[in-house]
Amino acid sequence: MFRISFYITFLTLLPSSLCGYALDNRNDSKQSEISCLTETESKYNSGGFSWIKVTRKSVDGKTCVAVKNLNGEYIIPFEAGLTRVRYSKNCFFGKKGKTEGVYLQYGEEIISPDLGYVFIVPHPDKKIGQYYSAKDSLGRISLYDSGGELLISKERGYTSAGISDNFGSARHYYVKKGDFEGICDMDGNEVIPPDKYTYAYPVLNHILVKIGKSEGVCTPDGKEIISPERGYTSIASQGQLGYTIVKNGSKGACNPYGKEIVPVDMGYENVDFHDNNYLFAKKGEFYSVYDIEGNNLIPISRKYTKIDPPFLGPYFKVYKDGNVGACDVSGNEILAPIYKEVVLNKGVMHYQKADGNWVATDITLK
Repeated sequence: MFRISFYITFLTLLPSSLCGYALDNRNDSKQSEISCLTETESKYNSGGFSWIKVTRKSVDGKTCVAVKNLNGEYIIPFEAGLTRVRYSKNCFFGKKGKTEGVYLQYGEEIISPDLGYVFIVPHPDKKIGQYYSAKDSLGRISLYDSGGELLISKERGYTSAGISDNFGSARHYYVKKGDFEGICDMDGNEVIPPDKYTYAYPVLNHILVKIGKSEGVCTPDGKEIISPERGYTSIASQGQLGYTIVKNGSKGACNPYGKEIVPVDMGYENVDFHDNNYLFAKKGEFYSVYDIEGNNLIPISRKYTKIDPPFLGPYFKVYKDGNVGACDVSGNEILAPIYKEVVLNKGVMHYQKADGNWVATDITLK
Protein backbone atom coordinates (compact mmCIF):
# COMPACT_ATOMS: atom_id res chain seq x y z
CA MET A 1 0.00 0.00 0.00
CA PHE A 2 2.87 2.31 0.78
CA ARG A 3 4.40 1.72 -2.65
CA ILE A 4 1.21 2.64 -4.56
CA SER A 5 0.72 5.81 -2.54
CA PHE A 6 4.28 6.88 -3.32
CA TYR A 7 3.80 6.66 -7.08
CA ILE A 8 0.52 8.58 -7.04
CA THR A 9 2.10 11.36 -5.05
CA PHE A 10 5.08 11.52 -7.43
CA LEU A 11 2.92 11.68 -10.53
CA THR A 12 1.07 14.74 -9.37
CA LEU A 13 4.31 16.69 -9.56
CA LEU A 14 4.60 16.31 -13.37
CA PRO A 15 2.24 17.24 -16.24
CA SER A 16 -0.26 14.50 -16.89
CA SER A 17 0.66 14.46 -20.59
CA LEU A 18 4.22 13.42 -19.78
CA CYS A 19 3.85 10.82 -17.04
CA GLY A 20 1.60 7.85 -16.48
CA TYR A 21 1.40 4.42 -14.99
CA ALA A 22 -0.07 1.09 -15.88
CA LEU A 23 -1.16 -1.86 -13.78
CA ASP A 24 0.06 -5.32 -14.54
CA ASN A 25 -3.12 -7.15 -15.52
CA ARG A 26 -1.62 -10.44 -14.51
CA ASN A 27 -1.18 -9.29 -10.91
CA ASP A 28 -3.03 -6.24 -9.64
CA SER A 29 -0.75 -6.08 -6.63
CA LYS A 30 2.26 -5.30 -8.90
CA GLN A 31 2.69 -2.15 -10.87
CA SER A 32 4.85 -1.90 -14.02
CA GLU A 33 7.75 0.48 -14.23
CA ILE A 34 6.81 4.05 -15.15
CA SER A 35 8.78 6.01 -17.71
CA CYS A 36 8.65 9.68 -16.75
CA LEU A 37 9.51 12.08 -19.59
CA THR A 38 10.78 15.62 -20.06
CA GLU A 39 9.77 17.33 -23.28
CA THR A 40 11.37 20.29 -25.02
CA GLU A 41 10.56 22.13 -28.24
CA SER A 42 13.01 23.92 -30.54
CA LYS A 43 11.99 26.08 -33.49
CA TYR A 44 14.04 26.03 -36.71
CA ASN A 45 14.00 27.95 -39.98
CA SER A 46 15.73 26.02 -42.76
CA GLY A 47 15.91 27.83 -46.08
CA GLY A 48 12.65 29.66 -45.42
CA PHE A 49 10.84 26.57 -44.10
CA SER A 50 9.94 26.78 -40.39
CA TRP A 51 9.39 23.72 -38.20
CA ILE A 52 9.50 22.61 -34.58
CA LYS A 53 11.54 19.74 -33.22
CA VAL A 54 10.05 18.07 -30.18
CA THR A 55 12.44 16.08 -28.00
CA ARG A 56 11.45 13.65 -25.25
CA LYS A 57 13.94 12.23 -22.81
CA SER A 58 13.12 9.41 -20.43
CA VAL A 59 14.52 8.95 -16.95
CA ASP A 60 16.80 6.22 -18.24
CA GLY A 61 18.42 8.62 -20.76
CA LYS A 62 16.65 7.45 -23.92
CA THR A 63 15.68 10.14 -26.44
CA CYS A 64 13.04 10.24 -29.16
CA VAL A 65 12.09 13.10 -31.45
CA ALA A 66 9.11 14.27 -33.47
CA VAL A 67 8.38 17.20 -35.78
CA LYS A 68 5.55 19.73 -35.65
CA ASN A 69 4.51 22.49 -37.99
CA LEU A 70 3.97 26.03 -36.69
CA ASN A 71 0.31 25.21 -36.04
CA GLY A 72 1.40 22.65 -33.49
CA GLU A 73 0.33 19.70 -35.64
CA TYR A 74 2.64 16.70 -35.78
CA ILE A 75 4.33 16.23 -39.17
CA ILE A 76 6.41 13.28 -38.01
CA PRO A 77 4.96 11.73 -34.84
CA PHE A 78 6.81 10.02 -32.01
CA GLU A 79 5.42 6.73 -33.28
CA ALA A 80 7.99 6.91 -36.13
CA GLY A 81 10.56 5.97 -33.50
CA LEU A 82 13.15 8.56 -34.54
CA THR A 83 16.06 9.45 -32.30
CA ARG A 84 17.45 12.31 -34.39
CA VAL A 85 16.13 14.53 -37.16
CA ARG A 86 17.56 17.18 -39.46
CA TYR A 87 16.18 19.19 -42.37
CA SER A 88 18.05 19.67 -45.67
CA LYS A 89 17.23 20.05 -49.38
CA ASN A 90 13.45 20.31 -48.81
CA CYS A 91 13.16 17.10 -46.79
CA PHE A 92 13.75 15.63 -43.33
CA PHE A 93 16.38 13.02 -42.58
CA GLY A 94 15.41 10.96 -39.58
CA LYS A 95 17.66 8.63 -37.60
CA LYS A 96 16.30 5.53 -35.91
CA GLY A 97 19.24 4.30 -33.93
CA LYS A 98 22.02 3.84 -36.48
CA THR A 99 19.80 3.79 -39.58
CA GLU A 100 18.35 6.70 -41.52
CA GLY A 101 15.21 7.48 -43.51
CA VAL A 102 13.80 10.34 -45.58
CA TYR A 103 10.55 12.25 -45.09
CA LEU A 104 9.07 14.89 -47.38
CA GLN A 105 8.55 18.43 -46.14
CA TYR A 106 5.09 17.64 -44.81
CA GLY A 107 5.94 14.34 -43.22
CA GLU A 108 5.39 11.61 -45.84
CA GLU A 109 7.94 8.83 -45.40
CA ILE A 110 9.59 7.98 -48.73
CA ILE A 111 12.62 5.98 -47.53
CA SER A 112 12.08 4.05 -44.33
CA PRO A 113 14.80 3.92 -41.67
CA ASP A 114 13.87 0.24 -41.31
CA LEU A 115 15.55 -0.48 -44.69
CA GLY A 116 18.92 -0.44 -42.99
CA TYR A 117 20.61 2.57 -44.61
CA VAL A 118 23.20 4.28 -42.44
CA PHE A 119 23.80 7.28 -44.71
CA ILE A 120 21.55 9.02 -47.26
CA VAL A 121 22.59 11.91 -49.49
CA PRO A 122 20.30 14.08 -51.68
CA HIS A 123 21.53 15.05 -55.16
CA PRO A 124 20.09 17.74 -57.48
CA ASP A 125 18.86 16.58 -60.89
CA LYS A 126 17.63 18.60 -63.86
CA LYS A 127 14.87 16.19 -64.81
CA ILE A 128 13.50 14.71 -61.57
CA GLY A 129 14.50 17.59 -59.29
CA GLN A 130 16.29 15.47 -56.73
CA TYR A 131 17.35 11.89 -56.11
CA TYR A 132 18.91 10.08 -53.18
CA SER A 133 21.88 7.75 -52.79
CA ALA A 134 21.50 5.51 -49.76
CA LYS A 135 24.32 3.40 -48.30
CA ASP A 136 23.88 0.42 -45.99
CA SER A 137 26.26 -0.89 -43.32
CA LEU A 138 27.99 -3.11 -45.92
CA GLY A 139 28.77 -0.10 -48.12
CA ARG A 140 26.22 -1.03 -50.80
CA ILE A 141 24.41 1.79 -52.60
CA SER A 142 20.78 2.17 -53.65
CA LEU A 143 19.33 5.06 -55.66
CA TYR A 144 15.83 6.47 -55.15
CA ASP A 145 13.96 9.14 -57.08
CA SER A 146 12.40 12.21 -55.44
CA GLY A 147 9.25 10.28 -54.56
CA GLY A 148 11.04 7.30 -53.02
CA GLU A 149 10.83 4.92 -55.99
CA LEU A 150 13.78 2.52 -56.08
CA LEU A 151 15.96 3.12 -59.15
CA ILE A 152 19.06 1.03 -58.42
CA SER A 153 19.01 -1.66 -55.71
CA LYS A 154 21.77 -2.25 -53.17
CA GLU A 155 21.43 -5.96 -54.00
CA ARG A 156 23.62 -5.31 -57.07
CA GLY A 157 26.51 -4.64 -54.74
CA TYR A 158 27.46 -1.24 -56.18
CA THR A 159 29.59 0.82 -53.80
CA SER A 160 28.82 4.13 -55.55
CA ALA A 161 26.19 5.32 -58.01
CA GLY A 162 24.72 8.50 -59.47
CA ILE A 163 22.89 10.00 -62.45
CA SER A 164 24.61 11.65 -65.42
CA ASP A 165 22.70 13.62 -68.05
CA ASN A 166 25.67 14.57 -70.26
CA PHE A 167 23.91 12.83 -73.14
CA GLY A 168 20.91 15.15 -72.79
CA SER A 169 17.84 12.93 -73.19
CA ALA A 170 19.95 9.73 -73.15
CA ARG A 171 20.69 9.87 -69.42
CA HIS A 172 22.79 7.26 -67.67
CA TYR A 173 23.66 5.93 -64.23
CA TYR A 174 27.34 5.78 -63.37
CA VAL A 175 28.10 2.94 -60.96
CA LYS A 176 31.08 1.54 -59.10
CA LYS A 177 31.91 -1.83 -57.59
CA GLY A 178 35.19 -2.09 -55.74
CA ASP A 179 37.90 -0.53 -57.92
CA PHE A 180 35.88 -0.69 -61.13
CA GLU A 181 33.33 1.68 -62.65
CA GLY A 182 30.53 1.10 -65.12
CA ILE A 183 27.46 2.62 -66.75
CA CYS A 184 23.76 1.65 -66.66
CA ASP A 185 21.01 3.02 -68.88
CA MET A 186 17.97 4.61 -67.28
CA ASP A 187 16.14 1.28 -67.26
CA GLY A 188 18.91 -0.05 -65.03
CA ASN A 189 20.52 -2.26 -67.69
CA GLU A 190 24.30 -2.45 -67.47
CA VAL A 191 25.76 -0.81 -70.58
CA ILE A 192 29.30 -1.14 -69.24
CA PRO A 193 29.63 -3.61 -66.33
CA PRO A 194 31.88 -2.41 -63.48
CA ASP A 195 34.45 -5.15 -63.96
CA LYS A 196 37.08 -3.77 -66.39
CA TYR A 197 37.55 -0.01 -66.31
CA THR A 198 38.78 2.00 -63.34
CA TYR A 199 36.85 5.01 -64.65
CA ALA A 200 33.74 5.34 -66.79
CA TYR A 201 31.78 8.54 -67.35
CA PRO A 202 29.57 9.93 -70.14
CA VAL A 203 31.14 12.93 -71.90
CA LEU A 204 29.37 14.65 -74.80
CA ASN A 205 28.75 11.98 -77.47
CA HIS A 206 30.73 9.13 -75.91
CA ILE A 207 31.69 7.39 -72.68
CA LEU A 208 35.22 8.11 -71.51
CA VAL A 209 36.83 5.05 -69.90
CA LYS A 210 40.19 4.49 -68.22
CA ILE A 211 42.41 1.70 -67.05
CA GLY A 212 44.85 3.34 -64.70
CA LYS A 213 46.11 6.48 -66.46
CA SER A 214 45.31 5.26 -69.98
CA GLU A 215 42.10 6.49 -71.61
CA GLY A 216 39.68 4.92 -74.05
CA VAL A 217 36.30 5.59 -75.64
CA CYS A 218 33.02 3.65 -75.75
CA THR A 219 29.84 4.49 -77.63
CA PRO A 220 26.73 5.46 -75.61
CA ASP A 221 25.54 1.84 -75.90
CA GLY A 222 28.82 0.52 -74.46
CA LYS A 223 30.75 -0.58 -77.57
CA GLU A 224 34.48 0.00 -77.16
CA ILE A 225 35.96 1.94 -80.10
CA ILE A 226 39.27 3.04 -78.54
CA SER A 227 40.79 0.69 -75.99
CA PRO A 228 42.73 2.08 -73.02
CA GLU A 229 45.26 -0.64 -73.80
CA ARG A 230 46.58 1.58 -76.62
CA GLY A 231 48.17 3.71 -73.92
CA TYR A 232 46.68 7.10 -74.83
CA THR A 233 46.93 9.42 -71.82
CA SER A 234 44.41 11.93 -73.14
CA ILE A 235 41.49 11.75 -75.59
CA ALA A 236 39.37 14.74 -76.61
CA SER A 237 36.22 14.45 -78.70
CA GLN A 238 35.97 16.59 -81.84
CA GLY A 239 32.31 15.80 -82.31
CA GLN A 240 31.42 13.84 -85.42
CA LEU A 241 34.92 14.37 -86.87
CA GLY A 242 36.72 12.09 -84.43
CA TYR A 243 39.17 12.41 -81.53
CA THR A 244 42.52 14.03 -80.81
CA ILE A 245 44.84 11.79 -78.79
CA VAL A 246 48.01 12.10 -76.72
CA LYS A 247 50.67 9.49 -75.94
CA ASN A 248 54.05 10.13 -74.36
CA GLY A 249 53.53 13.86 -74.94
CA SER A 250 52.99 13.42 -78.69
CA LYS A 251 49.65 14.22 -80.32
CA GLY A 252 47.67 12.44 -83.03
CA ALA A 253 44.09 11.80 -84.10
CA CYS A 254 41.52 9.03 -84.58
CA ASN A 255 38.43 8.97 -86.76
CA PRO A 256 34.97 8.44 -85.17
CA TYR A 257 35.44 4.66 -85.38
CA GLY A 258 38.75 4.61 -83.52
CA LYS A 259 41.15 4.28 -86.46
CA GLU A 260 44.35 6.25 -85.91
CA ILE A 261 44.55 8.67 -88.87
CA VAL A 262 47.32 10.97 -87.61
CA PRO A 263 50.06 8.82 -86.05
CA VAL A 264 50.58 9.59 -82.39
CA ASP A 265 54.27 8.64 -82.52
CA MET A 266 55.38 11.43 -84.90
CA GLY A 267 56.13 13.92 -82.13
CA TYR A 268 53.46 16.39 -83.21
CA GLU A 269 52.87 19.19 -80.72
CA ASN A 270 49.42 20.01 -82.02
CA VAL A 271 46.77 18.41 -84.26
CA ASP A 272 43.61 20.18 -85.44
CA PHE A 273 40.64 19.09 -87.55
CA HIS A 274 39.76 21.48 -90.41
CA ASP A 275 36.19 20.94 -91.67
CA ASN A 276 35.35 17.37 -92.71
CA ASN A 277 38.33 16.76 -94.96
CA TYR A 278 41.70 17.67 -93.47
CA LEU A 279 43.80 17.58 -90.32
CA PHE A 280 46.73 19.94 -89.70
CA ALA A 281 49.66 18.79 -87.57
CA LYS A 282 52.49 20.96 -86.21
CA LYS A 283 55.98 19.99 -85.04
CA GLY A 284 58.31 22.77 -84.04
CA GLU A 285 57.79 25.52 -86.61
CA PHE A 286 56.69 23.22 -89.43
CA TYR A 287 53.30 21.91 -90.57
CA SER A 288 51.89 18.76 -92.14
CA VAL A 289 48.47 17.93 -93.63
CA TYR A 290 46.49 14.66 -93.52
CA ASP A 291 43.16 13.81 -95.10
CA ILE A 292 40.32 12.25 -93.13
CA GLU A 293 41.37 8.77 -94.31
CA GLY A 294 44.82 9.18 -92.79
CA ASN A 295 46.78 9.89 -95.95
CA ASN A 296 49.72 12.28 -95.37
CA LEU A 297 49.09 14.78 -98.16
CA ILE A 298 51.79 17.28 -97.20
CA PRO A 299 54.62 15.74 -95.18
CA ILE A 300 56.44 17.61 -92.43
CA SER A 301 59.71 17.11 -94.36
CA ARG A 302 58.80 19.92 -96.77
CA LYS A 303 59.31 22.32 -93.88
CA TYR A 304 56.44 24.66 -94.64
CA THR A 305 56.15 27.20 -91.82
CA LYS A 306 52.48 27.87 -92.54
CA ILE A 307 49.73 26.22 -94.56
CA ASP A 308 46.39 27.82 -95.35
CA PRO A 309 43.49 25.38 -95.92
CA PRO A 310 41.77 25.42 -99.32
CA PHE A 311 39.01 27.88 -98.52
CA LEU A 312 39.85 30.28 -101.42
CA GLY A 313 39.89 27.52 -104.01
CA PRO A 314 41.02 23.93 -104.57
CA TYR A 315 44.58 24.50 -103.36
CA PHE A 316 46.67 24.92 -100.19
CA LYS A 317 48.66 28.11 -99.87
CA VAL A 318 52.04 27.19 -98.39
CA TYR A 319 54.72 29.38 -96.81
CA LYS A 320 58.49 28.98 -96.49
CA ASP A 321 61.26 31.47 -95.74
CA GLY A 322 58.83 34.36 -96.02
CA ASN A 323 57.67 33.34 -99.49
CA VAL A 324 54.45 31.78 -100.77
CA GLY A 325 53.63 28.83 -103.00
CA ALA A 326 50.76 26.43 -103.64
CA CYS A 327 49.82 22.73 -103.44
CA ASP A 328 46.78 21.09 -105.00
CA VAL A 329 44.23 19.31 -102.78
CA SER A 330 46.14 16.04 -103.18
CA GLY A 331 49.21 17.69 -101.67
CA ASN A 332 51.27 18.01 -104.86
CA GLU A 333 53.39 21.18 -104.95
CA ILE A 334 52.25 23.09 -108.03
CA LEU A 335 54.05 26.35 -107.23
CA ALA A 336 57.23 26.38 -105.18
CA PRO A 337 57.15 28.77 -102.20
CA ILE A 338 59.38 31.37 -103.83
CA TYR A 339 56.83 34.09 -104.65
CA LYS A 340 55.48 37.18 -102.94
CA GLU A 341 51.87 36.03 -103.37
CA VAL A 342 49.76 33.45 -105.23
CA VAL A 343 46.07 33.62 -106.19
CA LEU A 344 43.59 31.70 -108.26
CA ASN A 345 41.81 33.99 -110.74
CA LYS A 346 39.05 32.53 -112.91
CA GLY A 347 40.51 29.05 -112.42
CA VAL A 348 44.06 30.09 -113.41
CA MET A 349 46.91 30.30 -110.91
CA HIS A 350 48.80 33.59 -110.77
CA TYR A 351 51.89 34.47 -108.81
CA GLN A 352 53.37 37.80 -107.83
CA LYS A 353 57.10 38.28 -108.22
CA ALA A 354 59.32 40.19 -105.84
CA ASP A 355 59.12 43.27 -108.10
CA GLY A 356 55.34 43.32 -107.67
CA ASN A 357 54.47 42.13 -111.17
CA TRP A 358 51.84 39.41 -111.59
CA VAL A 359 52.34 36.43 -113.87
CA ALA A 360 49.66 34.03 -115.07
CA THR A 361 50.65 30.36 -115.17
CA ASP A 362 49.33 27.54 -117.29
CA ILE A 363 47.99 25.83 -114.13
CA THR A 364 44.24 25.63 -113.99
CA LEU A 365 42.23 24.41 -110.99
CA LYS A 366 38.51 23.79 -110.75
